[in-house]
Amino acid sequence: MKQKPFSEDAARGMMLGLAVGDALGAGQAGRARDGQVLPAGMTGGGPHDLAPGQWTDETVQAMCLAQMLRSANGWDAEDAMKRFINWRDYGYLSATRVCFDMDPDLAAALRRYEASGIPYAGISDAADRGAGGITRVAPVVLAYGGAVDSAMAVAQLQCRLTHAGPVCQRAAANIARLLVTGDRALLPRPDTPPDRVGNDVMQVLHAAFWALDQGDGFEAVMQAAVSLGGDADRAGALAGQIAGRFYGANAIPARWREVLHDHDKIATAAADLYAMRPVDA
Repeated sequence: MKQKPFSEDAARGMMLGLAVGDALGAGQAGRARDGQVLPAGMTGGGPHDLAPGQWTDETVQAMCLAQMLRSANGWDAEDAMKRFINWRDYGYLSATRVCFDMDPDLAAALRRYEASGIPYAGISDAADRGAGGITRVAPVVLAYGGAVDSAMAVAQLQCRLTHAGPVCQRAAANIARLLVTGDRALLPRPDTPPDRVGNDVMQVLHAAFWALDQGDGFEAVMQAAVSLGGDADRAGALAGQIAGRFYGANAIPARWREVLHDHDKIATAAADLYAMRPVDA
């Protein structure tokens, strides 16, 4: 596998950016869009009454994938699904030590896996447009980023676990390509934000892409992404991964990093994945 075309700072930026965006968005999730500027610090709160710096299911899923990749030194679909079940049943890796905010598509996929033993349990018809498969791409990119094709292929595999619709899979692969290459020419630039941000892959993509063009720097992107309300944690997690790739971990404001739940665990996972040369690449 070739040398990965991004630095360790960018690798940590992707994982920490995901978690920071998730945590910032968690405090704004469900709010109507009111034009208010994001508070300077982590506020917590939101529909799950989180402490400042705590994050939701987007980061849990990404960390489940990260721990699976580290343990298996490569892709292991059954291991990933078992970790998701461990989160559901025992709060594994959750910021609150209990499971909350589980994507209903993921919950249904876990039930299908338990019934069939087949880990690729997402519904593969065009109606599946949930955003869960695009908000957890970063760990796959960190592990497989030495080859764009490998990263895109494994990004689709992780999406198929829970969100196997063609739009979801294409979106996951395209996000992986963007994260590996860092090529801003691949970034769509919508003129306006989406009318709403919900658990729809196109809405979350639209929100993140719009936010990424609203200012220069990680903080400006996060301000734009999570101020859109609705599923602000999803928009924040996706925009945070991409902004983390573009600007690096050192560009994430210290006031956010210092209160981020399990900051060191996430940063260590990112460094380990960056150093990986997966056996099945």
